[in-house]
Amino acid sequence: MQETLRGRVLQLVPVSIHGLVFFNVALKLEGGERRLLRLPQEQLPPGVSVGDRLELELLLGNVMEARRLG
Repeated sequence: MQETLRGRVLQLVPVSIHGLVFFNVALKLEGGERRLLRLPQEQLPPGVSVGDRLELELLLGNVMEARRLG
């Protein structure tokens, strides 16, 4: 199952798992729903911060690509 999520970043929390950095990203989606996702540091666009709008492509619930929206 593939889906696209678009929303505003509410929170970014870095998490170290076995020496790798991930971010727990809380998003408020365009429909008002809130979602919490975990992304590897490499998948986040550089300089993303709270308040930015993101578009995330998911495949089977896993984030495959993240883009910042203007």
